Amino acid sequence: MTKRLKILLSSYACGPGRGSEPGVGWNVANALAAFCEVHVLTQSECRSNIEEEIKAGRVADNLRFHFFEVPFARYVWRNPTEWKIRLHYQFWQAMAGKEVRRLHELERFDAAQHVTFVRYWGRSCLANSGIPYVLGPVGGAEFTPKQLRNCLPIRGRLFETIRGLVRFFSEWTPGTRGTLKNASIVLATTKVSADRCSVVRGSSSQVFILGESALSNADIRRLDAGKVFHKGLRFICLGRLVAWKGYALAVEAFARAGINDSELELIGDGPERAKLQMLCKKLGVSDHVRILGNLPRDVALRHLHSADVLVHPSMHDSGGWACLEGMAAGLPVVCLDWGGPATQVPESAGFRISVGPKEQVVEKMAESFRRLCEPGLRSEMSKSAVSHVQRNFTWEKKARCYYGLLAKVSFHGNREGPA
Repeated sequence: MTKRLKILLSSYACGPGRGSEPGVGWNVANALAAFCEVHVLTQSECRSNIEEEIKAGRVADNLRFHFFEVPFARYVWRNPTEWKIRLHYQFWQAMAGKEVRRLHELERFDAAQHVTFVRYWGRSCLANSGIPYVLGPVGGAEFTPKQLRNCLPIRGRLFETIRGLVRFFSEWTPGTRGTLKNASIVLATTKVSADRCSVVRGSSSQVFILGESALSNADIRRLDAGKVFHKGLRFICLGRLVAWKGYALAVEAFARAGINDSELELIGDGPERAKLQMLCKKLGVSDHVRILGNLPRDVALRHLHSADVLVHPSMHDSGGWACLEGMAAGLPVVCLDWGGPATQVPESAGFRISVGPKEQVVEKMAESFRRLCEPGLRSEMSKSAVSHVQRNFTWEKKARCYYGLLAKVSFHGNREGPA
């Protein structure tokens, strides 16, 4: 009889009904529980939500959660900001190592996996645990292409510079280097992240490219509810309104395309909202562009399903959940041929715009918009998009892949990874 594996997941961010990092942690844990006994070490932000799910009987019996917190956590979650969360994450990973070793003494785990944060340049509490582990998928090496840096405001360019410096110096810290070197297998979200992991690790052996994003079968069924095309063309963008998301490129391309009976919806909020409104006014498309702000997930998905084309011109995403949701809803996707979205969107399901000077990118994007006016092409790409997600981007499929890797790591221990 084959032994059932006992797995530990390090999921700093983990919570039900959430997107982004918490959604990755929650969905990986639940999907893996179909194959093995899963223990999740996480912090306290979503503890009440997780305990509600357990009490309601919506969590498998072989999925268990362990909550570990650093002493000053209550000050972080009282008024969370990005820098507070990043600082808290570093302290949590450093201090959680002792808790990992304590749990390992009690449970004797066969293998472990670092799931969140999805970032290669940082310490993991699994690094010196004595448990063979899979790191990732991790990303974070993606950057805004030099040709498009001028699209960013001064503040955006400063952010990119500081982010690059922090990433560079973080690669040289003992925590980052030890985490990458001690991992039995490293999963990176994109080639550029895989390359940086290999450099820090000192070897490209056992470094593989695999995205972190996926959708549940329930979400795919809900999104794929029969696409209806209407006379006008409705473009949609989903995400935070920050400069590096590239929505100014989408607005300019939309204006240049000059398609009758068309509209562009931007769902999200952020510091670029006022500038995007001014840009719409300047280009004379204010009556055709709607900035709707943040919407509840269910409402946002309804807007997505009623649209025709998803536009996602992000300049350095390592993932791209919006692209998967758009394709699952039968929308062709227009994105840059860069970062995570480029690994998700096949040519049969949309247009990947090659990176170049801003004028060239805007023109190519506008041309793709005009080409998508053809109902036959949209219909063909719509079918391909849905099929692509169903075949390749379900949590069940991803969990099967993780389970295979964890079983391999468990069997070989650390012998396949660097000493």
